[in-house]
Amino acid sequence: MRPRPLPETTAHLARGHNPLQRWQIDYIGPLPRSEGARYALTCVDTASGLMQAYPVAKANQAYTIKALTRLMASYGTPEVIESDQGTHFTGTTVQKWAEENNIEWRFHLPYNPTGAGLIERYNGILKAALKADSQSLQGWTKRLYATLRDLNERPRDGRPSALKMLQTTWASPLRIQITSKDTKLKPQVGTMNNLLLPAPDDLEPGKHKVKWPWKVQVGPK
Repeated sequence: MRPRPLPETTAHLARGHNPLQRWQIDYIGPLPRSEGARYALTCVDTASGLMQAYPVAKANQAYTIKALTRLMASYGTPEVIESDQGTHFTGTTVQKWAEENNIEWRFHLPYNPTGAGLIERYNGILKAALKADSQSLQGWTKRLYATLRDLNERPRDGRPSALKMLQTTWASPLRIQITSKDTKLKPQVGTMNNLLLPAPDDLEPGKHKVKWPWKVQVGPK
C-alpha cells in the first residue's frame, strides 16, 4: 500500500502563465536500442511549447528522477509537472523526490485526451521528425538533439518558435486575491503570479469605503 494518496488528477489542459512553470512529461518506447537507450522521457513546457527529451535505458522511477534532474539543471525547478499514471511516475520514490523539490505533481485522468493532449501531440511530432530522413528510428539517439533544436526553432500554429517565446518578455496582469481575515497567511506572491493579501480586520461585505492598512495601497481611494 502507498503511504499517502496520489496527487490530484486533472481532466483538462492547463497551461503555465509563464514559460517553464508547468511541464507535461511522458515516456516514448520501447524504441530500437540506440547507444544503450530504448526509451526517452519527453517533456514539453505548456506555455512556450519548448520540447526536451532524454534517452534512458528503462522507463522506471530512477531514470525519471535522473532525466528530470537534467531538465531542472537547464531550465530551473518547475512549479507543476503533469503526467499519466504509469508506475514510473506514481511510485513513492518519484513522489517523495517531487515533494522534496516543492514540485506539485498532477496526474491525467486515464483515457482522457484533453488533459494529456499536448504531450501526446508532441510525442507524435518528435517521432515523425526522428524518422524524417531515414524512415526508421534506428540510431535515433544520434539525431535526437539536432531534431529537438530544429523543432524548438520552428514556428508552430501561427505562434513564434518555442525559443523565441522564451526570449520574449511580456507583462502578465497582476491578479489580487483577498483571503479570509482569519488566515495566518502573510502578503506574498502566489505560485501563479497572483498577489495574496490577508483581509484587514475592517473589511466587511457591503461597505463602499474600506481602510486598507497595507503599506502599499491597493484598495479604493
